[in-house]
Amino acid sequence: MQTTDPHSQNEGTTNNINSLVYDTLVQRDKDLNLEPALAVSWQQVNPTTWSVKLRPGVQFLGEGALTQQMWASPAVAVLGIDAPSVAGAAHQIVPWARAGISVRLAPGDNAERAFHALREHLRRHAPWNAEVIVTLDHQSQPHLINASGPAFDAFRRACTDTWGSPPVQAGSGGSLPLVGALTETYPDMAMLLTGVDDPESKAHAENESVHLGELKKCCVSEALLLGYLAAEIS
Repeated sequence: MQTTDPHSQNEGTTNNINSLVYDTLVQRDKDLNLEPALAVSWQQVNPTTWSVKLRPGVQFLGEGALTQQMWASPAVAVLGIDAPSVAGAAHQIVPWARAGISVRLAPGDNAERAFHALREHLRRHAPWNAEVIVTLDHQSQPHLINASGPAFDAFRRACTDTWGSPPVQAGSGGSLPLVGALTETYPDMAMLLTGVDDPESKAHAENESVHLGELKKCCVSEALLLGYLAAEIS
């Protein structure tokens, strides 16, 4: 198990253990339809607001607004640790240990400022007066994509024609190094990244999977998108 923070990773074993501690407002059945979990009912009031009725006695954990506890703020995750393995462990002082840390930033943050803040935080909280050395491996500035223009219009049209309803926009992936590098090199390019995913995919986990029905629809949507883009060019 990597962490008890359900928002800082998407690894299968950790997700399974965390699911025994945390619960969600809604969940998916075997056909990927929404069904009640902590919420017994829900209704969309307007395009940006939902009204949710919780089960009796349910309370939220943590501090601050619900939206502040999600992906609206930077997230820090430990990706790997170099330390004595169990097979080679002994009763001796370990001269050093090393860890790889990833920081996901939201649009408006600055990668250099975030690195300096994290470095100073680690130094101030070093246990037992240990010497802490923090080095930067690589970085990329977070980016906010402008989801307007003919390419995105064609994508929304393809999604609507495939799934029978218009897509809902949600911010995600703005901290991917590839996005920042491409937008810096090609500032006028429409940055439209597509992929196959569903609520139970467990992306990047060791038990990652794709619902075959969803995969088929994604293939259809991609083909429609290419056709609509070709029509725009011609």
